[in-house]
Amino acid sequence: MKTVILESPFASGLTPKDLNIAYANQCMYDCIKRGEAPFASHLLYPAVLDDNNAEERILGIKMGYAWWTFADHVVFYTDLGWSNGMIKALQLAVRSQTKFWIRSLKGVPQMPPVISDPETEQSIQARLDRSHAEDKKNDRETEEAGTAS
Repeated sequence: MKTVILESPFASGLTPKDLNIAYANQCMYDCIKRGEAPFASHLLYPAVLDDNNAEERILGIKMGYAWWTFADHVVFYTDLGWSNGMIKALQLAVRSQTKFWIRSLKGVPQMPPVISDPETEQSIQARLDRSHAEDKKNDRETEEAGTAS
C-alpha cells in the first residue's frame, strides 16, 4: 500500500470551510479506493491548533510538511480549485523533486492558476497529463474487475 499526502483546499476563501472539509473527506476515500493510505494534515492539525493564530497555523503547516519524507507521493485534488497553500505545496514538491499527482474526482484536473517559471510549468503539465492517463487506466481496471466478478 502506498502512502500519500493529500492536498486540497482548506481555508482558501474560494469555498466555505465545511465544503472544503467534506471535499477532503471524499478525496481521502478516493485515495483509499486506489489502495493508498492518505494523510491530510489540513484535516488533523486545525482540530487542535488555532488556524486563526499565525504562529499555530505555520506550526501546523510545518508539521504537515514533516510527513512528506514518509510518503510515496503527494496528491493534489483540484475540483475546488487551487488554494494558496496548495500552490506553495506544489512549488515545494517541484523544488524538492517529490513525486506528485494532480487529480480530480470529476473529470480533468485543473492546472494551478499562476506558474511563473516555464520549466516548472512544463514539469507540472507533464505530471498532469500522466495523472489523467493514470486515472483513466485505474477506471478501466476497476470496470474490468467489476465485470470479472
